[in-house]
Amino acid sequence: MVAGIEALSGSQENITAEQFQELLAQQEGKFGEGSTMAYDPRFGIYSTMSDDQLAKYQAGESGFNWMYINPEQMSDVDRIRAGHVGTNKAYGRKYTDSQGRVHKIGVNRQTIRIGDKQYFVNDDGTVTAYTVRDIQYGDTPQFGAQRADAGFAEGGIVSIAGDIANMQTTGEGIESFLNPERSKATLRRNLAKLAPRPTVPVMQQGIMPMAR
Repeated sequence: MVAGIEALSGSQENITAEQFQELLAQQEGKFGEGSTMAYDPRFGIYSTMSDDQLAKYQAGESGFNWMYINPEQMSDVDRIRAGHVGTNKAYGRKYTDSQGRVHKIGVNRQTIRIGDKQYFVNDDGTVTAYTVRDIQYGDTPQFGAQRADAGFAEGGIVSIAGDIANMQTTGEGIESFLNPERSKATLRRNLAKLAPRPTVPVMQQGIMPMAR
C-alpha cells in the first residue's frame, strides 16, 4: 500500500475510529480554507468541504481533487474515474452509498501519513498505526566492478540522483543536451567520421598500371 518507508519494530498501535477522526480533524484538507481530513469507517479517509465549496463542485467548477471527495457527495463522472485509479485487487474495497451507487475505494482512502506515523484503516473500522521513517536509498547502484562515477565511454553509468541540470556525461557520441554548442561540435565530428574517405583520383588510377 505504501513504498519507500520502513516501520519501527514493536511500534504497532491500534486506535478507535473516534480517535482517528479527532486526529484527522486537525489536519488540513484538500479543498482550501476550512477543509480538514476526516474518516468514515464505511469508506475510509476523505476531505471535508464547506457548503460553498460543495455548491461550486456540484456546479462543475474545476480544481477539486476528486480522489479525496466524500463518496456520498461525488459526481458520477468522478465516481467512475476513481474506480479506475488507485485501486487494485489486493487492497481494493467496494462501498455502496445512500443513492445505491457502487464505489471502488482505492488505497488513498485506506492509509495516510501524519508526521512519523503511518495509519492504516481496518475492515472493522479500527485503525492501526506504525512509527515509520523514509528509507535512505543509496544515490547510485553498483554493478559488478563498474564504478558509478564512470563515464559512458568507460562502459559505466551516470548517477541521476541529483539535480539532472548538473548531470555531465562523457564520451565522443553522448553530450549534454544542456550545452547546444558542445552538441553541435560533437555532431560535426561524428558526421565527419561517417563521411566516405577520399579515393585515388581517376587519372592516377589510369596512370599507375602504365607505370608498372
